[in-house]
Amino acid sequence: GDQGLTWSAAGHIVTEGTWLIENSVVELPGHRLLQFFRSKLGVVFHSLAFDGGLTWTEPGRTRVQAPNSKSHLMRIQSRNRGQGGEAGQEDFLEGRMLTDGPLVIAHNDDPKLRTPLVVALSHDQGNNWRPLADVETDADLQFAYPTMLEAKGRLYIMYAVMRKDPNVKLAAIGMRGASFSL
Repeated sequence: GDQGLTWSAAGHIVTEGTWLIENSVVELPGHRLLQFFRSKLGVVFHSLAFDGGLTWTEPGRTRVQAPNSKSHLMRIQSRNRGQGGEAGQEDFLEGRMLTDGPLVIAHNDDPKLRTPLVVALSHDQGNNWRPLADVETDADLQFAYPTMLEAKGRLYIMYAVMRKDPNVKLAAIGMRGASFSL
């Protein structure tokens, strides 16, 4: 390879009735890719690639609610997840990314409101989700644009906090961060 000097675009994805923007991608077993998108229809949309992202399946709805707001999908990389591993153990297997750990998604669990902000967990490659954490639940505020990072057995999430303002549609309050032990 040329260490990232050469790039090529591939995999045009569109669907009728909504936009597909602000995506996240994870690798699934078998070198498949799963992509989640923001949509206008109250749910997250998904698409799969079986060829490294050159082509993608027709986008479809997931069961994950989201109010035309960005979500963030990622895979838990800790090798000892669910195996009772010791605290402080190395998080990666010889620097390789895992493709069989659970998936997590940070999203607004409502089809219309940007509250609550939650994290959900999937053990079946994104088909079914169960609640993992309520990050923010204040109905007077809005929470958006979550981004997660896993490090040393903790999940960190950063997100924007906004409030309704009579002079503008939304007023930004700033950014917040939260974390919890996996």
